[in-house]
Amino acid sequence: MRQLPLLAIAVLALLTACGGAPGGPVAAGWMPGRAAGPPPERAGPIRAATVTVGGRSQTVLVDSRGMTLYYFIPDRGGRATCAGGCARSWPPLMLPSGTETPFAPDGLSGSVGTVASPDGGTQLTFDGWPLYRFAGDTAPGMAAGQGQGGKWFAVTAEIPQS
Repeated sequence: MRQLPLLAIAVLALLTACGGAPGGPVAAGWMPGRAAGPPPERAGPIRAATVTVGGRSQTVLVDSRGMTLYYFIPDRGGRATCAGGCARSWPPLMLPSGTETPFAPDGLSGSVGTVASPDGGTQLTFDGWPLYRFAGDTAPGMAAGQGQGGKWFAVTAEIPQS
């Protein structure tokens, strides 16, 4: 009887090593000669995520680290105006080096583009609005910049026309 627990542990270890345990390659649909898992998604500098904004759960744009993205009302018309000290508190979302054509993540309506940043480089835009992060957001999922000064707002489906 004492050997039964030892046998169970050995079988579990064997299944795990061979991919037969839950979550292993067999459970994920792995078969010889076939790639494991779904095809990789295109990675991009922005994506959509659910964040609590103003006490309400909303879908917003976030950067590749999950930090909420914002637009700045004085940027209406598509010209980036936050520079110098402003950009230290509100870092612009810059086009990653080596990236030529920005794109919106699958399932996200709206267009991603670029504009010249006043401090140099190429800043990403969404529906014509230059995009920024907020230095006060210290972790993914935060939206502490929402409504700051009546001019900063998280990029949601209700983004106004630039």
